[in-house]
Amino acid sequence: MVTRAQDIVSRLREAVVSGTYEPGARLHEVELANGFGVSRTPVRAALGILAAEGLLSYRPNSGYVVRPFVAQDFLDIYEVRASLEGLCTRLVAEAGLSDAQATPLQAAVAEGVALFGRRIPEAAMPAEWAGVNEAFHRALFAACANPHLVMAMERARTLLLPVPMRFRWHDAALARRGQDEHEEILHCVLSRQGARAEALMREHVLRAGRRLADIWQRSHDPSWAPASPTTLGRATGR
Repeated sequence: MVTRAQDIVSRLREAVVSGTYEPGARLHEVELANGFGVSRTPVRAALGILAAEGLLSYRPNSGYVVRPFVAQDFLDIYEVRASLEGLCTRLVAEAGLSDAQATPLQAAVAEGVALFGRRIPEAAMPAEWAGVNEAFHRALFAACANPHLVMAMERARTLLLPVPMRFRWHDAALARRGQDEHEEILHCVLSRQGARAEALMREHVLRAGRRLADIWQRSHDPSWAPASPTTLGRATGR
């Protein structure tokens, strides 16, 4: 059962990441408490939680403000995600999969195959592929026997990813490439090729970060020219 405090955290998080509050906007405890119809205590706690998640910044004498994002944030956080998810994939491959663990991974890949076998409007592809992609990664997380690693991955996946971008950064070609990579990663995991599975997952995640960084920068600077993977790699030391 969701408590009142948890509900406030969820609603406030959604308002922040959906753009209801612009980057740099100050969040006032009293106004939020009045808007939610609660006391200031759960609001104050929620603001602290969102600050710990990286969505808000605390400024002395000003309180909490919505953290502004820059393209480098995406490159940085996706480098962390790539390391964590790569490690997860290697551990899963080396440990081997039970039938119960293999089934959802295989189902996600099969769903992707079926998706590309259907003739759906290209505009519908991003949302369709987002579900397939999420199911694949979630199945890998579920197969990981290291709960501390899973916790770290979950936290990394919630950082600095505004909801409005989640379902618009894929086009049909990129989704097709992602599906191919899922199939290859699954093959390596089932074959217990840990090192190769890790390398493939790292590049799979890093490519997503580069794509998001380009989209974010273009949306804030119309003169931005998409950077090549090599150029973006140098920006983060890869």
